[in-house]
Amino acid sequence: KCSLKMTSAVLRVILGPDSSQRVTFPNGLPSTVPILELEIKTQCNLTVPFRLQFMDRDFDNEFVNLTSMKEIEDKSTLKVTLVEEAVDSIAHGTLYQPGR
Repeated sequence: KCSLKMTSAVLRVILGPDSSQRVTFPNGLPSTVPILELEIKTQCNLTVPFRLQFMDRDFDNEFVNLTSMKEIEDKSTLKVTLVEEAVDSIAHGTLYQPGR
């Protein structure tokens, strides 16, 4: 008997200079980058706009913006990069406002 089994996947997600975490996908990697971004946002509790970058073997494992799921596979390393609006918010102290 042949049974089809979904293969789970895990990614290492770098959140900052001294912070990274595993993000697991019980049913395998998502089919699109927006779905992947939503899952990473949820599992990593991210509240600010970001983009994902992957380690590109063609460029000596430098981080490059992720635009296609074809670029990554199980156990790939991704990096969360804040988009400019979020960086500006942090610089101006508007990202977190106590009491709101």
